[in-house]
Formats: sequence, structure tokens, C-alpha cells
Amino acid sequence: MTDVFISYRREDGLANADFLSEKLTNSGCRVFFDDKL
Repeated sequence: MTDVFISYRREDGLANADFLSEKLTNSGCRVFFDDKL
């Protein structure tokens, strides 16, 4: 299993991060967020 860390710094990056998270989760990855808002 692959662990993926997603970091975003701006509010408008959240939708893209959620979309990417869903795709990665469906592919068998574990997704973690590092939100530096």
C-alpha cells in the first residue's frame, strides 16, 4: 500500500486536493493531508 501526503497552502487548493484524494484512495493508496492554511 502506498502512502500519499498532500500539502496545500491556499483555500482554493482544497477542491483539487479532495478530487485527487478520492482518485488515489480508489487506486489503493492511503492519503494524508498537511493543510497549512
